[in-house]
Amino acid sequence: MDEAVKEKLVGLFRHYLDTEFTEDPPVGGVDLFSLFNELAGLKNEVKIESRQFKKALDDFRQAFIALDGGQQELVTLLGSLQHQEDNTGREENMILLMGLIDLYDRIGCGLKQAAPAPSLIEKFVPAVKQNRIRLEAHLEGQEMVFNRLVDLLRQSGVMPIKAEGEPFDPKRMKAVGTGFDGTFREGTVIQELRSGFQRDGLIIRLAEVVVNKNEEKE
Repeated sequence: MDEAVKEKLVGLFRHYLDTEFTEDPPVGGVDLFSLFNELAGLKNEVKIESRQFKKALDDFRQAFIALDGGQQELVTLLGSLQHQEDNTGREENMILLMGLIDLYDRIGCGLKQAAPAPSLIEKFVPAVKQNRIRLEAHLEGQEMVFNRLVDLLRQSGVMPIKAEGEPFDPKRMKAVGTGFDGTFREGTVIQELRSGFQRDGLIIRLAEVVVNKNEEKE
C-alpha cells in the first residue's frame, strides 16, 4: 500500500479516536420491569374474573335446575288444572293455583340473576363466551315460560297485589322489615320482597314488604 495512503488512513483513524464519542439515543422499547408488572396484574385480573365467572356459572346452574324443574311442574299442573276444571270445586282449584304461584316465585327468582357481562377472559378463552351466550339464550327461553305463567294466573282470575310505592295495608301486605327512603312518605312500601296475590277480592297470599320509616323517630 502506498505510504501516503497509509498515512492518510492512520490520520483518519487517529481523528476518529480523538473525537468525543456521543452515544446514540436509546431506541424506544419495552421496559421489561414495567412489562412484568403489567403481565402480573393481567394474570391476577384473569384469575379474579375466572373465579367470578365460575361462581356465576354455579349460581346459574342451580337456578336453571330450579327453572327446568319448574317448567316440568308447570306442564303437569296445567294438565291437572284443565282436567279438573269441570270436575272439582273451588278449593281443589285453589290448591293448583297455589302450585302455579309457587312456580311464579321460583322462576321469577331465577330470572333475577342476570347473565354475566362480557369480560376480559373471553378474549383468551372463546369457550367462556359461548357459555355466556348459552346462558343468555336459556334465560330468554325461561322468560317466555314465566310470561306464559303470568298469563295463566291472570286468566284464572289471580292478580298480583300492587305493593311497592303504595301505603302499607295490613289486610293485603305483611311487613317483614323497615327502611328509609326520603322520596317516600312514612308508612309507604319501598320494596317488595315477595309478591302477594288476590282472586275475586280474596287474598290468596299477603305481599311481603319493606316499609318506609322516618329515621328521626329511631
